Amino acid sequence: MYGVISVMGNGIRCYCDKVILSKHGYRPECYFLSVFGREGDVLALTAMFLQNQEIDLEHEEASCFMTRTSYGNYRVISKRIENGLHRILYNKDLFGESNESRILYGTSDENILDQFHKWLDATVSTPLKQEWSEMIFRWLWAEKGETVRCIGLGEGVKGCVMQTPDEAQLEGFILTQIVQEELWK
Repeated sequence: MYGVISVMGNGIRCYCDKVILSKHGYRPECYFLSVFGREGDVLALTAMFLQNQEIDLEHEEASCFMTRTSYGNYRVISKRIENGLHRILYNKDLFGESNESRILYGTSDENILDQFHKWLDATVSTPLKQEWSEMIFRWLWAEKGETVRCIGLGEGVKGCVMQTPDEAQLEGFILTQIVQEELWK
């Protein structure tokens, strides 16, 4: 079970219960952040984050300096809580408001494959069968996939970022697999 995570920047300390980070580099990019604390501290810390300043995340699984992603816009949801403020910040382009890429997460491969199929089928004009999802996922994963760290989202939750394929390349891959009888079954 995950506990509260300490988040700091410029001497300001807040707390976090959920975060989704990239796994690459010295300074991972943060795709999703749920932060709470005293109102002034939360406002200052989230302003620093949105201005792409480093934020220090302290947790046994991922102690690091993190930044926002270099692309996309963030959405901020705020709610006053007793003696403070709770804010959720997320890259809206990775959570459904863009078709270029998507964060998929879940407790099982089947759950992630189901999300992948629904997202890709809604994104590309090429008709896709559910049975093709695993093969297309593996192909795209090798080309453009990235694993993410999901902290505080529950036991066994894993995730990834997938990039939308070029439709001509996707159709070429599907046709090649059909000719090789891999998808014809």
